[in-house]
Amino acid sequence: MIYKFRGLHEHTGLWITGGMEYIEATELYEDDRAYIINHGFRTEVRPETISLSTGKYDSDGEEVFDGDIVECSITLDGELQPTERYLVEYDEQECRFRTKILDSDLLHEDDIGFLQECKVVGNKWETPEFLAKVS
Repeated sequence: MIYKFRGLHEHTGLWITGGMEYIEATELYEDDRAYIINHGFRTEVRPETISLSTGKYDSDGEEVFDGDIVECSITLDGELQPTERYLVEYDEQECRFRTKILDSDLLHEDDIGFLQECKVVGNKWETPEFLAKVS
């Protein structure tokens, strides 16, 4: 399996995708450093923005990553539910992705197969206002 990551480039504000290299702070480097490697180019990105691809795409064909905020209406028991926003998270202890309903802080413990019915509307770094109600 090939893992795909993304990180936010500090100076351009662009998301860089590819493989990842992480260097912890040492005597040589005062802070942690993270790099995305794509087509042989190594680009430094903000370490806190490193996120892993879910391998899923939203309704517009945009790849969904850990930390993304998606918006969708799902159908439960044949009934269309109100539109809700979800935070996509990677649970390191369980080694799987999950979603959190933003307005209620409920965890969606099933798989993330419903993401293709959603639309990415932001992420926790660029649109933190969507997280205001999450504890």
